[in-house]
Amino acid sequence: MTQHIRARWKSFAIFTILCGPIVILWGLVALTNPAGWPGLCISVGLLVGFWLWFWGLEIIIEDDRIIYRTLFCRKEVAYAAITKVQISIGANQKGYYRLHIYDRGRFAQEPLAINIKPFEPRDLSAALNTLAARAPAAEFDGKSLQLKDGKIGPIIREGVSKLWPVLLFILLAVCIAVFLRLVVTYPSSSCPLR
Repeated sequence: MTQHIRARWKSFAIFTILCGPIVILWGLVALTNPAGWPGLCISVGLLVGFWLWFWGLEIIIEDDRIIYRTLFCRKEVAYAAITKVQISIGANQKGYYRLHIYDRGRFAQEPLAINIKPFEPRDLSAALNTLAARAPAAEFDGKSLQLKDGKIGPIIREGVSKLWPVLLFILLAVCIAVFLRLVVTYPSSSCPLR
C-alpha cells in the first residue's frame, strides 16, 4: 500500500501571507505608474514559485522504499538498505529542520535530507513509524524517536534556541546600518547626533 504525504496547507498560507502584501503593494504601484509592472510580475512570480515548490514536496511511503519528491528531483531509499535515521536542526546548507536518512549505498556519506517543516507532524510520525517497522536494523536518534512518538515540541524548542542568537545578530546589524545611514545622510547642521 502506497502512502502519499503532501505539504500541509499552512505552508502555502504562510508564504501567501508573507508575499501577498508585497503583491498587493506592487499592484497598487502598477495601477498608478507603468514602471511598477515589472515589480508586480516579479512578486507574483515569486508567490507562484513558492506555491509550486510546496505543491511539489511529497514523501511517498511504498512497501519496499521511501521516496522524497521535490519540484525538481526524486530520491528514494530501500528500507533494507537504511542504516541510520536522524533529525538535524541548524542553519546549514541543507536547511533548518531536516530528516536525514543514511543507507549502505548512495546515501552512505551524504544522507537523503528531507525538509520536515512543510509537513504535518502526525504524517511525519506515521512515516517514521513505518520506517521503524520496515527497517528494523536502522538506528534512530533521540529526536527522530520523539517525532516518531508524535512529540514535535522539543524539536521546535531546540530549533528556536539555536535560531534566536542569529535573529538577534541580524537585528543588531540592521540597527547599526540604520544608525550609520542616519549619521551619513543628514546634513551636519540638521543632524541631532552631531
